[in-house]
Amino acid sequence: MSPVFTLSEDAKKAVQKSTGLTVSEIQSMEVGRVDRAIEKKIKKKLTHRVRYKHMHSRGSIFMFLGRLLDIDYVDKKLSKL
Repeated sequence: MSPVFTLSEDAKKAVQKSTGLTVSEIQSMEVGRVDRAIEKKIKKKLTHRVRYKHMHSRGSIFMFLGRLLDIDYVDKKLSKL
């Protein structure tokens, strides 16, 4: 199966620099092996969490890593300005 999109050479270099793996290595590896390789490079355990009980991850990396902001959180921070 051919890829749906193509990464630029700069993006491929950035992925390799941050993960320690080439894009082709990531594509061919199982998810658990990719996680372990990244953990080895950064020397700490990756944390995977969904912070909001009413939200379920359906592939969104922002939800998976807990980087999606709840509207109540945003409102609370904005009210302090």
